[in-house]
Amino acid sequence: MRGKSEPGRPKLNEHERRSETLRARVTLAEQEYAEQQAAIAGLGVSEYVRRRTLDYVVPAGTGRRSVDPSLVVELNRLGLELKAIGQNANQIARSVNAGRPSRISWDAVIARIMELGDEVESALVRVVDVAHEEDGDDS
Repeated sequence: MRGKSEPGRPKLNEHERRSETLRARVTLAEQEYAEQQAAIAGLGVSEYVRRRTLDYVVPAGTGRRSVDPSLVVELNRLGLELKAIGQNANQIARSVNAGRPSRISWDAVIARIMELGDEVESALVRVVDVAHEEDGDDS
């Protein structure tokens, strides 16, 4: 007896079901940016990425912040360089622990870390300055 309708959502047709998965590798900064933009648009990350990828309309949220792409590139570059320095430090430690002389100088590693620290600080100051400009702060 089918006098009553089935509870729950109606079944989707085969061509309407989202049964496939796309995967993409992104940096932490890119992931956080996508999550922020999805939240601003009032969408989940999957729906936001689907709409952006397929050129569907993405709602314009309020309080949307602009991000300087060159700043994202710069921060990603600094992250990769810090990763390389960490690998160098690991190689030095392995050599020392094995009783072999290191081909890399600790002094050079420390000097480069200090330089990168200054570059990261400068980039973060730019991020804060942009945020203050968008908020209308004069501080």
